[in-house]
Amino acid sequence: MKKPLLSFDVALLPLTNALCRFLYQDNLVAKLVASKEKEKVTAPPPTVKSPPQSPGVKSPPQSPTSPTEVPTVSDGPVKSSESYKFHHNCGDNIAVMLAGKKAKRIDALQSFNHGVVLTNQPLQVDELFEVRLDSKLPKWFGSLDIGATTVSADNLQFPSTITSIAQGTTFALSSNKILNNGKEMTTISKDLDSLSVGDRVGVMRKSDNSLHFFINGVDVGKRIKTIPPVLYGVVDVFGQTEEVTITGMLLVILLTCKWGKLFKNGH
Repeated sequence: MKKPLLSFDVALLPLTNALCRFLYQDNLVAKLVASKEKEKVTAPPPTVKSPPQSPGVKSPPQSPTSPTEVPTVSDGPVKSSESYKFHHNCGDNIAVMLAGKKAKRIDALQSFNHGVVLTNQPLQVDELFEVRLDSKLPKWFGSLDIGATTVSADNLQFPSTITSIAQGTTFALSSNKILNNGKEMTTISKDLDSLSVGDRVGVMRKSDNSLHFFINGVDVGKRIKTIPPVLYGVVDVFGQTEEVTITGMLLVILLTCKWGKLFKNGH
């Protein structure tokens, strides 16, 4: 009697589990060792955000400081690019794994910041860099931020948050504000602090030399009109956000599905 054929999902399970264990353990152990070494050096990190452990009152909005922002009309959902990966150089409390497609904050119940990660290449014209929110914690206040910076991961002195990057020029979508080097340019109708697991945020440089932000594939309706020639995607895995994955790759979706089962079952 012939044995039944294994399904595609079952056949890949052993290979997927082994790959996930290797990527997770190798990267996470290295980050933990590195973080212990850095504790010996006393250098007060800049901290712009400092959320309480329960929801509180946010700072009042600042007046717009730049004329570069203008309204734009959304053309509907946009697909993300498959080319982007996170750079292995990243913040003190973040680990990059899954071949550069996933970033997870280390000891997320003990620390809410130092989770800044950058793309390993500049943003390409008309290609959406997008991440999916994979897990949240109820402990902290604040959430996922996304943006673009002129400084590469090789040259950045990683700060505690995206809003406190002191080098170069950084544009960011934080909460419901679009910022230029931490200063408010304008606001949008959607607040990133209200994102749920499975929601997606993205950023794209367009052929007209403008920068657009996206939520769940839809343009937020505002753009930065004039931007530098080279910008890297930047994500801040902050506050309640614990883990994100770059979207746009079928294999990543498969491995991510196995990832949760793998560590939930303790294998």
